[in-house]
Amino acid sequence: MTNNIENYDFTIVGGGLIGSIVAMALSEQKYKCCLIEKEKLDYDNKKQSTVNPISINYRSILILKKYKLWDPSKIFCNNINDLIFKCHNNLHKLSFSSKHLKIPTLGYVLDRSSFTNYIQTQCKQLEKIKCYNSTKIKDMKINSDDRFEVNLITNNNEKKILSTFVIASDGSPSEIATKIGFNMEHINYNQTSHMFNCVADFTNNLAIQHINNDGFFAHIPFSDKGTNIILTINDDRKKKYFDTDNRLKSEIIYRIFQPYLKNILSLKYITSYKMHTIRSKEIFLKNVLLLGNSSQLLHPVGAQGFNLGLRNIETLTDNLSLIKKKDDTSIKNALENVAEIISKDRQKTFDYIDFSTKIISNNRTFSILTSSLLIHILKCSKTAKTSFLNKILGLDGIKYLALKNEF
Repeated sequence: MTNNIENYDFTIVGGGLIGSIVAMALSEQKYKCCLIEKEKLDYDNKKQSTVNPISINYRSILILKKYKLWDPSKIFCNNINDLIFKCHNNLHKLSFSSKHLKIPTLGYVLDRSSFTNYIQTQCKQLEKIKCYNSTKIKDMKINSDDRFEVNLITNNNEKKILSTFVIASDGSPSEIATKIGFNMEHINYNQTSHMFNCVADFTNNLAIQHINNDGFFAHIPFSDKGTNIILTINDDRKKKYFDTDNRLKSEIIYRIFQPYLKNILSLKYITSYKMHTIRSKEIFLKNVLLLGNSSQLLHPVGAQGFNLGLRNIETLTDNLSLIKKKDDTSIKNALENVAEIISKDRQKTFDYIDFSTKIISNNRTFSILTSSLLIHILKCSKTAKTSFLNKILGLDGIKYLALKNEF
């Protein structure tokens, strides 16, 4: 049976981190939002025995605080104050510290389940957001009034909702993006990313990023004794790192992260996934805005994906807050402007990822010389080093020093 029709300003498809955060941010601006999630909006992080990491930088913390969504006491998290970047060998090494920018931390590593549970709990508690979880979209079409007519199946009942605008944050591949006709660029890096929790001896709050011609490697502590080991390895180099029983060779891990990781007591496998990524050619099309992994599923180098998604949400809400009259025409004009700003921001992120994956990790002489020259410049110039760190933390043009005492 079909119940009464509900009207909204925004229908948000996908109730993960990005979808839930954008729903809360828009509702604070008095927009009427409907959040649709095919799974349950109920992460039971008490059942988790492992840490599935998500890295957020200092800019992201500022954004979460802006939306009143940052409370480290309620999230399993660990701050990262220092970063060592190694390229090919120990001769090409660069260190960064939060002290360089006079900020309290470079960022945090969070447990994804704990953070998702925290965000979704906040979202469900807001009465002004209508949340449909365990809900399937039966059909979505544009009616004669140029509004989206979305037919849902929830609790064995059919529900019809109407909205002028849709935000797709339903992951990759996005069913909404496919249905609307967004063009996607598919990139296959011929790599696989492997994630482990590791108990060992190391310096807490110090992360290591190592790049060589085999791939990208990260050691990111989540506690005094626990760290995440992330290995994004070229598929043709897998045998170098795994034995015939598909077990990780610990001696290789020591070699990569020496002298920063010692006395490994345990390695617990978390997950693996192929490096097949996407980038949408458009961001806003036919009154649908793509956010998060629906817009871009990125290579993990530099941990830019979620941080870019948060910046995109901030761009969206900042521009919508400038609208004096919240009619459909004004909102559409604002969304077109948002898409233009987001396109420029994410292109900078794409350029960083492409430089890292195509130049820095390459073993050709030109690439090694280029990497060596870059590290030499950053070591010799405090201004260049500060500028580089600001860029990878998303702090360009942000008056972050005025906010540093809020932590």
